[in-house]
Amino acid sequence: MPPEINSSTPPSKYAEELRYRNYRAQLEQRNEVELKELEARHADEVEKISVDHATELDSLHRAYDVQISEESEALQEKLHQIRLTNEERINDEKRTAEVELSKIKATQDIYKAEIKKNGETQIDALQKQLQASAEALHEQAKKSAHREREAPRV
Repeated sequence: MPPEINSSTPPSKYAEELRYRNYRAQLEQRNEVELKELEARHADEVEKISVDHATELDSLHRAYDVQISEESEALQEKLHQIRLTNEERINDEKRTAEVELSKIKATQDIYKAEIKKNGETQIDALQKQLQASAEALHEQAKKSAHREREAPRV
């Protein structure tokens, strides 16, 4: 007999106490089994949550990488468009500058032609004056020479 049970207790009380102890032991075993099952389910759920978290984190990383890649592509396209626009503006400015330069050159060519024409006209006029002066001097020289010949010699 267990020491806790008093030998003076009637067998019915002992049987009842034994029955309660058995019932208590069975409850404790069931509770232990349930607790182990709960712990196992909890561990499974924690593992599942951990795997889900890792999967979600990986998905977020991939989405972030995709978004960065898309933004990078968009920025590269924008940069390309800006470069094209700037090249067009530069080419337009070059064409405008070339047209202006052509106009300036044409104006200068006209001005040079006028100056050359005026210079040639002045040269022709001076040559005619020089020719006339030379002819007049030549005529005077002839007259002087003729006078000297005709003048009596003393």
